[in-house]
Parts: sequence; structure tokens; C-alpha cells
Amino acid sequence: MKKGKNYYKELFKDYPDVVTLIKFREMLGGIADSTARKLVRANIVKHFYIRDT
Repeated sequence: MKKGKNYYKELFKDYPDVVTLIKFREMLGGIADSTARKLVRANIVKHFYIRDT
């Protein structure tokens, strides 16, 4: 069954709009770091990088 946008808004309502990779992993049930990075690199989730200067 395909879940709608409202389902995910409700599911992640307690999280901020911008999260770290660690928090992203937690949101998805504790997935592995490499899996989270694969999702980001494949553009499956909207993302942007912030790096130290």
C-alpha cells in the first residue's frame, strides 16, 4: 500500500526540517551509515552538504 504525503508529515513531525546524517539514520529506524549515504548519493532524498570552512 502506498502511503501519502500526509502520513510522512505526521510520522516525522517531531523532527526538524533539516537533520544531520545521524538523525536521518535514526528517523529511518537506525539504518546503517553506508545505507543512509547511498540514499543521499542516489538522490532519493532531498539533501545539501554543509562543510566546515
